[in-house]
Amino acid sequence: MADYFLRLLLNEPSWTRLPYLLMLYRDGNLTEKQCLDITAGVCERHMYGSVSEQEAALIRSLLEQNSDKLPEHIRKNILFDLKCIERG
Repeated sequence: MADYFLRLLLNEPSWTRLPYLLMLYRDGNLTEKQCLDITAGVCERHMYGSVSEQEAALIRSLLEQNSDKLPEHIRKNILFDLKCIERG
């Protein structure tokens, strides 16, 4: 069942799904495949989207909370991309 819901989430637009994937990233009860799928979903972001100030703040907060689990280069890339697409 969890795999089905993860697939549904991965089909959402990249910036819409990112906060939820970051929340799942903290879960220690994931299978190796689920971890790989979540990481792939986090790394795939479209630059033609936009996020509000509130969405960007949530993403930054989740990145900070996951700083011990999320690779630093992924975190830095997301923060850079946020600067380019944040509206407000």
